[in-house]
Order: sequence, then C-alpha cells, then structure tokens
Amino acid sequence: MDAYQRSQQWLVVGIVSLLLAGFLSFVLVVGRAPGLHHLMTDPEFARRSLVVHVNLSLFVWLSSILASLYALLPGKRNKIVSLIEPPYLASIGIVLLLASGASNATPVMSNYIPVLDHPLFFIGMGCILLALVLTYFDPFPLQRRVLVDPGHPVLPVEVQWGLRWAALAFLITVATLGITYLRFPYPENITLRYDWLFWGAGHVLQVVNVVGMLNVWLIVLAKVHPPSVPSLRWVNTAFAVLVLPILYAPYLAFHAANPGVYYVQFTRLMQFGIFPGVLVMLFGIGYRYWRYGNTVSVANRGMLWGFLTSVVLILTGFVLGALIRVSNTLVPAHYHAAIGSVTVIYMVMAYLLLERFGFPIPAGSLKRMSAWQPVIFGFGQTIFAVGFGLAGLARKVYGAEQHISTLREFVGMGLVGLGGLMAITGGVLFVWIVLSALSPAIPVIIKKRRALWKAIKSIPFRS
Repeated sequence: MDAYQRSQQWLVVGIVSLLLAGFLSFVLVVGRAPGLHHLMTDPEFARRSLVVHVNLSLFVWLSSILASLYALLPGKRNKIVSLIEPPYLASIGIVLLLASGASNATPVMSNYIPVLDHPLFFIGMGCILLALVLTYFDPFPLQRRVLVDPGHPVLPVEVQWGLRWAALAFLITVATLGITYLRFPYPENITLRYDWLFWGAGHVLQVVNVVGMLNVWLIVLAKVHPPSVPSLRWVNTAFAVLVLPILYAPYLAFHAANPGVYYVQFTRLMQFGIFPGVLVMLFGIGYRYWRYGNTVSVANRGMLWGFLTSVVLILTGFVLGALIRVSNTLVPAHYHAAIGSVTVIYMVMAYLLLERFGFPIPAGSLKRMSAWQPVIFGFGQTIFAVGFGLAGLARKVYGAEQHISTLREFVGMGLVGLGGLMAITGGVLFVWIVLSALSPAIPVIIKKRRALWKAIKSIPFRS
C-alpha cells in the first residue's frame, strides 16, 4: 500500500469515528438540557454513551486525522508495517469499542480516557493504540537524515518537520502510559485506578493534539496566505517549546506511586507547558501577516474562517483554564474549548484531503456551506464552553442526578444545550458534506464488496 492509500484509509477511519461520536452526542445533550434531562431515567446509559463518545471524538478522530497527514510524509516504508495495515487494525478497535458500549459494562469516568470496565473495550483501545504506534514508526520520526520534499503537494516543508515533532510527542505519550502502568500502585477503587493510570499520559496526549493543530494551521495558511507561514527556524522553535517539556513526562511516570509528585507535576506541565508554544506560533503568524500584507482570495476565505475559529477557541480555552479554582464544570468548559479548536481545524483539513484524493466537495450550495460549517460547529462549541463555565455545577452528573436551582445555573446549562445543539448541527453538516463528496465512490465500493462476496461463496470448501 502506498502513502496516499494509507492516508485515505486513516481519513475514513477518522470520519467514521466522528460520525459515530456525533450520534452518541444526542444522548448527552438530552441528559444535560433543562426541560429534557428528566426524560433520561438511567444515568448509567448516558455514562456509557459518554465513554464511547469521548474516545471516538477526542482520541480516534483526532489521532486518525494526524495519522492521515503523517502517512503522507516522504520516507522509506517498513514492509512489516505494510503487512499489518494499521487503519484496518484501528477499524477493528472501533467495532470492539461499540460492542463494549452495547454491553452492561460499568462506565468509569476517569479523567482524559474514560473507560468501560470490559475486556472488549481494552482490546479495542489496544488495537487503535498499536495501529497508531505502527503508523508513527513508518517512517521513523527520529531518523538521522530527515528526507524532505520541497515540492510536496500537501505538506509544506515546515509541516514535514512539525509532523515529526507530533510523532515524537505521541511516542512519549505511549512511553508515559507504559511506565505508569508498571509503577502505579493499582488502587482497589476502580475510578481512582483508571484516573491514576491515564492522568500522566492524558496530559501528554493534549500536547500531541495541539502540535497536530499547529501543523494544520500551517497547511491552511500555506493555501490561504503563504507569506503568513513563519520561517522553518521559527516553526521548529515553537514546536520545541511545546514538545521538549514533555521529555520530563516519563520521569514523572516513574514516580507514579507518589501522588504528590505525579498528580501535581503533570498538572503544572499542563498549566505552563502548552500555551507558550501556541503563543509563539501565533506571534510568528501574526507578524508575517502584518508585514507581508493581508490579501486573501475569495475562494480561500472559508479556510481562513476555519483557521480564525480555531484560534478563538484555543484562546477561549486558555482563559477558561486560567479561571479554574475548583473541580466543577469549568474544567470541561476549558477542555471542550481547547479540544474544539483542534476539531474545527481538522474538519477544514478533511475537506482539503478529500479534494486532494479526488473527492472535491460538489460546487454550489454544499461548497458554500463547507465554508461556514466549521464556524457553526466552532461557535456552538464556544457557547457550550462558556455555558459550562458559567453554570459551575458538579461534574459528571446526568439526567435526574442533575439539580439546577439558581438562575445562573439555568442560564449556563441553557447555553450548554443551545451550544451543544449548534455544535451537533455543525457536525451533522460536516458528515453530510463529506458523504456528498464521497458519494461517487460508494457504488464502486458496494460493487467491489459484492464481487468479493460472490467470489468467497464460489470457493469449494469441501473436497
């Protein structure tokens, strides 16, 4: 399989996971919205839906888009990795996640990676994680001589370096998780156990997401306004500011048995380790945009709006994060704004990849809609996050467990419902636009599957 085929398959894995996560998000909005939350009498059903939703939307979707870009890097391919086909392995993992969600498994609302206490869930997550590791080893990100293609049709030179920074950050995440598993004390309380296990790796994974977001920013800017892309030295400096601090993470994981070091230091790594690199990149972009003019063609304004929406969301996330004092809904408010900024720009990237792979968005209303869809989704996420922050309710309660008593809580959760529905609308539009772009290929795929099934049935299994 060549690089473009693997990139296409990772893109499909990401789109399918986001489609499934969007379907599950209806359950979560009903469980939170005033006037509707009483309809949900089984909070455990909402929690199981939340677990699968979070892992599909915040892990599989984001990781798949980044893997799709990484697969396009120039470099020598590993024959063993080609035999395993990582996207297929990840697809098996998604099926197992859904199967575990359909069971009566106990949902554990651990931070960063909520889990279902069921073997199918962990086997599915293991398949996805292994698929990503294999992808990031092909090509290996720490080669002595980095192969760069100045004329690459998708990835600017700055991004070809930036994606290797992302791969390095992901491998540090996996190493942090492995060391934590070997070193943490395995407490009897199931919630504390998984929260402890994923606390360190979850923090480092957010750095991976932000590095991926910055890479897509650069790809979009190279299309919209090439002079705004900072120099390679500036870009590598921004990525170094982001990634080098997490080299400390495996050392912290080695001290996982000491919560005073493990929990506190990873929290400090999140508080002070992410925003400086993002601000360095934004300063470089803003300076070059101001210096070299601000003319953007009408055809590219949709991508520019997507980029600006992502910037607004990440800055909103930083502000909400700075306001956190206690563990209430301000925490998920910060998290949804920050991770929403990554999702928005990845939607823009999905459109670009589809066009590159021969599936452009049909001209007309859908093309115009694709320019505004990321803005609709991002605006909804912003309202959702602000509402969560305003409400200040207890975290991780749903349905009849949720008690709304004050005007501030009512207004805040009303905004959560409004923003959530707007974000869902943006997500549905995204899926509709993507499926419309892919529609010419659907009959061909079905025809090939039918031909394969007929060939299988014709095999004489009995001698």
